[in-house]
Amino acid sequence: LHETQRAVAAFQRCLDIQRQLSNSSGEVDALISLGLSHFKASNNQAAVTFLEEALKLFQHLPQEDASAHSGKAVCLDHLGNVYSRIGRSDKAVTFYTMSLRVKKDIGDMTGEARCLVRIGLEFLTLNELQRAFEAFTEALHMFERLEDDNGISICYENLGDTYMKMGEIRQAIFSYDRCLPIKVETWDKVGEAQCLDNLGLAHYCLGELRLSAEYYEQSLAIWRAEGDKNALMTCYESLGGVDFQLGEHMRSIECYVQHLTLSQDIGDGAADHEILLRLGLSNAAIGEYTVALQFLKQALSFYTELNDNRSRALCLMHIGAVEGRVGDTPQGMKSLEASLRLRTEGQDKLGIADCFQEMGLLCYNDNDYHKARGFFGQAQRLLTETNDKASIATCTMHIGATYAAQGELKEAIQQFKTALMVDVRDANWAGKVDCLNHLGVAQTKQGDQSALQTFQLAANILRDRGDRAGEAALLMQLAEANCVLNHLPSSLENLEQCLELRKSLNDKRGQADALMKISYIQTSLRSFSRAKDALQEATDLRTELKDEEGLAKCLNARALLLVQEGKVHEGIGAQMESMERLKQLQDTTGLAEVLNNIAVCYSYAGDYPQAIKHSEESVKLFNHLQSKEKETKAIINLGNHYVEEKKNETATQIFEKAIVLCRGTTDVRDEAACYGNIGTIDLNKQDMERALISYNL
Repeated sequence: LHETQRAVAAFQRCLDIQRQLSNSSGEVDALISLGLSHFKASNNQAAVTFLEEALKLFQHLPQEDASAHSGKAVCLDHLGNVYSRIGRSDKAVTFYTMSLRVKKDIGDMTGEARCLVRIGLEFLTLNELQRAFEAFTEALHMFERLEDDNGISICYENLGDTYMKMGEIRQAIFSYDRCLPIKVETWDKVGEAQCLDNLGLAHYCLGELRLSAEYYEQSLAIWRAEGDKNALMTCYESLGGVDFQLGEHMRSIECYVQHLTLSQDIGDGAADHEILLRLGLSNAAIGEYTVALQFLKQALSFYTELNDNRSRALCLMHIGAVEGRVGDTPQGMKSLEASLRLRTEGQDKLGIADCFQEMGLLCYNDNDYHKARGFFGQAQRLLTETNDKASIATCTMHIGATYAAQGELKEAIQQFKTALMVDVRDANWAGKVDCLNHLGVAQTKQGDQSALQTFQLAANILRDRGDRAGEAALLMQLAEANCVLNHLPSSLENLEQCLELRKSLNDKRGQADALMKISYIQTSLRSFSRAKDALQEATDLRTELKDEEGLAKCLNARALLLVQEGKVHEGIGAQMESMERLKQLQDTTGLAEVLNNIAVCYSYAGDYPQAIKHSEESVKLFNHLQSKEKETKAIINLGNHYVEEKKNETATQIFEKAIVLCRGTTDVRDEAACYGNIGTIDLNKQDMERALISYNL
């Protein structure tokens, strides 16, 4: 009844009576009962006193009395339990080992096996993993001889935990897999849920995220049915972490919100600050930066109250990163500098390196690539001292990205390949995928067909890990590469695969993006009917999502489709409607792209002055946005329109300007196209020598 004080009083009276009667056997029983009562009341020292007194009395009992031996084993077990509770695993092992010898002497195999399990658990606590493994294995063989399913499942579960600590994850999964069916067959729902949690963690450690999520979801259903709020809270936290890694951020947010709700229900806010931090990161991942900052600042407030400088530094770093993403670079840098100061005070080298990396990313997103490379270089030097290969690889990849952004593709590709070689472990699969993605983009810009293999390798890794969202994103990249490299049917196949994955994830925005791309490819293949169908599906989804920016892009795509069908003036009308929407949305990038497309439409209509006018406006906007790559392509289009207007001298000057930009920013094929255009102009002017020079270039 958990009325331990009354129990102690009753057993104490019993002990007094047994002593008056000089009944040693009864006295021993009373002492053990008193020890156990104090143990339940968490009076550990009193429990040890009574149990050790009982142990001394066993020496005076008749040795032929089997019950005395059994009682002695019970006493030794309880002493082991007390010492285990107070963190003295070494003493616990001593008493459990003494109990084991007694049980062997009286032929109590079940008791032996249970004792071995206890010994194994203490060795696990002491991190003596080989001895723990031996104890659990011996216990398992005994339980198998006894045909004790409960004991067998306990041993497999403990062996799984031992293998996890040893880092032998596959062996751990084998053990948990042997444990699970027994838990199911014996209707041990709590044990089943615990085993599913263990499998979720093991597969997570291997990077098998989809499997991990499936196990946690099964576990979640059981904990919900059992009504165990603490276990349910822990499971939501674990599943939220897996969903975050899978890129399924809305699901991770749902899990973390459920965790917070449960913690408020049971009045346990111990881990709330950690969940608030995770909610901040999840919201940042879906672009909800204002919400992200609110959660991160709440977490920061918690950590400040706890005087936890390490976690404060982590929060400040993430706050700085998000502030940078919303365009507030000065404030972002202030937050990162505050994080850096805390980490410098704590002599946290890895933390300092993380701050430098985030500062580098802030500068990179602000188009200050030289400064970004400086920060990444500082991080790289620090990381080399720590031999943290995963972080060194990430830093090297970021340095490569700065070179790629400046158009130094050879150097960028070399950095990306170096990063891939720095850390070849399967455990760093996420970093590998990120690096392969960067490498594939750079190879595509160089017109290198190996980009296709690079993207496919990254997509395969994500498929093997069960990351459907990541795989879908990589298939989009692969489709883009196939399109750029003129493999349009392959590009279409990639997009169809991407669309199916996004349907399985119920990602409507992602579906609309894929359908838009499909429409463009079908238009290029002159399959106008299929292009219209795909575009209509995309428009319906954008309408359902109330995505005004997306609907403007749909109008833009419809306009290009109409032009390809020869309905040029209808196409121009659709482009104008798209332009008005983008002006209302203040989407400068989208507006610049539409102006470029309107120029192309006027070119098709033979109205070259209007084509030139809209093309020049597009170039000005891209220049204002400091989007050099897009500006370069817009300048090349402008040059083409001047050629159409027979203004060859102006066109040549424009192509020469584009060549200078190409060398610093973009695809080598654009540079080649510019030389080719200049060569054609020279050829038309009968200047064969200059034409040959341009064509050779």
